[in-house]
Amino acid sequence: MTDKTKLVAISRTDDMSALDALKLLRFRRYNTARSQLRVTSVWSAWCARHGLTPFPVTAVDVERYINGLNGSVKMATISHFIACLSSVNSSLGFPDFRNVLIKALVQVWRARENEKKIVTGQALPFLISDLNILRRSLHKSDDLRDIRDLAMIWVGFETLLRNVEIRRIKTGDLKWQNDTSCYLLDVMRTKTSLSSNLTFQLSPQCSQHVRRLIETVEYTDTETFGHRFLFQPVNIHTNRYFPSTSSKLSRGKSIDRMLVKAGFSEGLLTQLQNESKVSREDVGMLSSNSLNQAFARLWGIAGKV
Repeated sequence: MTDKTKLVAISRTDDMSALDALKLLRFRRYNTARSQLRVTSVWSAWCARHGLTPFPVTAVDVERYINGLNGSVKMATISHFIACLSSVNSSLGFPDFRNVLIKALVQVWRARENEKKIVTGQALPFLISDLNILRRSLHKSDDLRDIRDLAMIWVGFETLLRNVEIRRIKTGDLKWQNDTSCYLLDVMRTKTSLSSNLTFQLSPQCSQHVRRLIETVEYTDTETFGHRFLFQPVNIHTNRYFPSTSSKLSRGKSIDRMLVKAGFSEGLLTQLQNESKVSREDVGMLSSNSLNQAFARLWGIAGKV
């Protein structure tokens, strides 16, 4: 396979089969599997060029690879690369290669970035003054998209959650507190070394926008209420959310489809599918850049009011 997006090889001393590789990746979360495919592809291609065996991974080879980058990538990218490679390596039953040598190398690179004052992280794209402008301009709007986007922006501002975490919020994650007139929001945080549950108390102002959204979409089915995404695509013709059965909703992310695109045999995949089903992730969820899209759209409207 020559396509850089495809898995070049997941090999080991006993010639691990493609079926083993499929079993390794298929039960990962979609984004985790995608990251590990990309990292393994890059690593395997580099090893092939240098006459090395990709697995088991050795600290000496990783050091050589990182030094060969000559500072062309940031420390955050290197750390992500090492973490993905370590996960695949350990899943194959090999010992952890992240010894003192690798840890020291990471510290050296981090020190270099500190000296150069290189800052990495997620930027906050708007200020409280910006949000107040949107609120004053749009608080009387009956357009469901305006109501949804304003609530989504406030939740993002107060929680600093990642875009995907905001889009995954379900109505059941919210609990109304009568004594404070605020919502408590429970969210599973996944982009850390350990997954964790976080609870946020939304401000009265933010809670007001969220409550208006829930009341506007008229959730009345208590059995399915908690399983619906809080922020969903809007049917502009009806000014309502699409029904859960609508073909207009996102079909979600299929890890099986991604693995086929990565070059794995459909026959092997069918064999595994007959043994166990893997459901699609994030069915019906908003597009990946929805938070920025929401702010840009509302800012454009506010400028005309």
